[in-house]
Amino acid sequence: MVLIDSMSDRQRQVDELFHAVRERNAEDRAKFLDAACGDDAELRREVDTRLSRASGPNGIPDSPAWDTAQISAGVEMGPYLIEASLGAGGMGSVYRALDTRLKRTVAVKVLAEGVADAAGRR
Repeated sequence: MVLIDSMSDRQRQVDELFHAVRERNAEDRAKFLDAACGDDAELRREVDTRLSRASGPNGIPDSPAWDTAQISAGVEMGPYLIEASLGAGGMGSVYRALDTRLKRTVAVKVLAEGVADAAGRR
């Protein structure tokens, strides 16, 4: 097993496994992760956590899963890695994030609880 020296290398490893396992059917996922993660229990936990959050289309959960008070740099939201807060207002909060699939900077808006309840606004 190769040790990962930097967080960016570790994040890249998690990203690659996450996307590879999502391409497999549910029956093959566990077997694939067992082989890919080997004895690295922390890697397996990180990938499993990310998979559990990716329940909706394109890896975005169908319902609000984040309390804006808990969002900060380093938090993963589906395929997005939060880098910084850009601002907040009556409709919600906006964050600068890295789209880990496309490797580019994006803005992620998290709607306020009362606003997020309306399906048309999501």
